[in-house]
Parts: sequence; C-alpha cells; structure tokens
Amino acid sequence: MLYVCQICSKRFEDVQQLKKHSLIHTKNKHLCQMCFKSFKTRRQLIAHSVTHKTKTEAPFACQVCSKQYPTEKQLQKHFRTHTDMVTHKCQECDKVFANRANLRKHMGYHTRHHVLQRLW
Repeated sequence: MLYVCQICSKRFEDVQQLKKHSLIHTKNKHLCQMCFKSFKTRRQLIAHSVTHKTKTEAPFACQVCSKQYPTEKQLQKHFRTHTDMVTHKCQECDKVFANRANLRKHMGYHTRHHVLQRLW
C-alpha cells in the first residue's frame, strides 16, 4: 500500500515515512520518534515524550541525555533541567538544579571542599 502526501503528492511505502515527510510542510519541526507527532518547540517534544512511558517500564530514561530514573516523577523533574524552567544555579561552579533543596545540598560540597583546602 502506498501513502500519498496530500500537499505535494509524494508517495511513501509506510505511514511513518509519510508522517516524517509531512514536517517539511509545517512549522512543527520537532518529531516524536515513538508516534511521529510533531511539535513547534523542543520543550513541547520533551514534555510529550513522557506520555510514552508506562508504569511497568523501569528505569525511566531521559530522551535528551539518556540519564535513567526509577520513577516517572523523577524523570519529569529531571526534564526541567533541559528547559528554561531551571532557576537554581550554583554560583561556585554553574551547575543547575531543579529545586532549591538540591542546590543547598550541593553547596555543602563547596563548603567542605573549602574547609579541607584550608587544612592543607
């Protein structure tokens, strides 16, 4: 069976190829590799990708950097580090954190590191 693009009449052997091709006719340039739905922004694609995870799949892997998490909630929290939602940045080393508590915990490393340097 052939699938035909309704805009330019190009023909494809499978529907996935047609869906991927259809991006050239739209402003949505970010394509989900799981369902071939397209999005205007990378951020929308990242948020959408979580919908393909089921409760039985573990660990949950980030589609951007491949980091893995034991729960969907932790993965969603991690996704914010790939978007402009991150607002907690370490002034010492520029690492970014999804929440203030993680930044405070991280700052303890710098405090311990400075104390050890003074002891030497």
